[in-house]
Amino acid sequence: QGNSPASASIRDVPLAHGAKVVWEARRCDMGSNAYCSVQFVITGPGYRSSAALRNAQRTTLRHAGWTEARGDTDAERSATSPGGKLRMTIATAFNDLISAEEGTITRAPSVMRALSRQLFSRTPALSASLETGSS
Repeated sequence: QGNSPASASIRDVPLAHGAKVVWEARRCDMGSNAYCSVQFVITGPGYRSSAALRNAQRTTLRHAGWTEARGDTDAERSATSPGGKLRMTIATAFNDLISAEEGTITRAPSVMRALSRQLFSRTPALSASLETGSS
């Protein structure tokens, strides 16, 4: 399409050792600042908790040259790729489910179901969103 927004790819995200993406959904906003984001669920069965997985993911991103910052909510953390082309936010599955219920974030329904499945199976999981940066 001629005026389609730039899109991000999870293939461009380094994952913590043993982590894998188990679900993804693309969401686009075709407004005046059109963009597409990829919302996805990362699991790490070898980690003792979602917080441990989150910390490992943050470390992996830092070691790959990503710059950390606060997320959109208190429960989220964000990172910007080298060169600023991508911005990723992450939170534990539990925290993102609460934030979605409170209406402070919006996630694709399929992502919410995937997060819920991971939470109830007691598998350490993260909710993540990736979008193109302003560079």
